[in-house]
Amino acid sequence: MVVACAKRATEPKGTGYSVPPVEQLKGKATLASPPIVDSESEQGWIDSVFFLKPDLEGPEIRLSGTATWKGKPIAVSVILSKMWRKVQPQPDDPQLTVWAGRGHLAITGDEGERFVHSVFTRAGQLQKNRKPPEAVYFAVMALNSDPSQMRVSPIAMKLFFGEEEAEGVPYAEAYLNVDVPHRRLQFNEKATDYRTDLLKFLDGSVRTSADKTADR
Repeated sequence: MVVACAKRATEPKGTGYSVPPVEQLKGKATLASPPIVDSESEQGWIDSVFFLKPDLEGPEIRLSGTATWKGKPIAVSVILSKMWRKVQPQPDDPQLTVWAGRGHLAITGDEGERFVHSVFTRAGQLQKNRKPPEAVYFAVMALNSDPSQMRVSPIAMKLFFGEEEAEGVPYAEAYLNVDVPHRRLQFNEKATDYRTDLLKFLDGSVRTSADKTADR
């Protein structure tokens, strides 16, 4: 049986990257408290929205997200390096400017475990490891949005888990949308054919390496 892969409608045809336009992050209401985690999820997608508490002053960018799931608090933090490398537009994507970096998801405590469990539940999948890893490393690209302007502007990012070039090895991509002025953090699926491997990274069935993501 062949299962078709669903992709976001925002992905422009004929380009090398899937770009969620930064404009789509604008105009959202400011969050004043933790929302229900799937309250903004599109039908058929495993998306998560969090109330954002940013810490932009330390040696790393720390984005702490909190939400609720079935009446209980859940949480995840995104830790990003402040070292970004600007990549010039490529001939096949002349309208795309990218800033490349690295980071990890910090999944700790009961709230972090409940976040991972909520993703599995919404995906209709059985979680094998009940205790997820405390850190899930990724490479990251900010798409047409300069991370140095995070304090005042929404930033659209794409996360890369694992090694795309390694055949037979789990690999996944996801979107991360950061809107500091409106206290919003979104962790969204990119395409459904990444779902199985993304779940493996989140529950620790497959481990990611900080050393590997640093060189992407």
